[in-house]
Amino acid sequence: MYSKVEQIFHSVLTAVDFCSLRLVDERGENLAVRQNVLEPVGRSSDTGVMVTVIDGDGLGYGATS
Repeated sequence: MYSKVEQIFHSVLTAVDFCSLRLVDERGENLAVRQNVLEPVGRSSDTGVMVTVIDGDGLGYGATS
């Protein structure tokens, strides 16, 4: 997956002073015990990207929620 994102990023990249892409893909698991009873296992997943562009005197960024 990461190599495909990198390929797309490089294919749309234009001539700017600086450009970066940050990709986050996190998975988590939560275990809890209440009154000596195991609560249901909680699972989470978080995926997103952030793009930063600097060109001349301008700075811009955008990110997924």
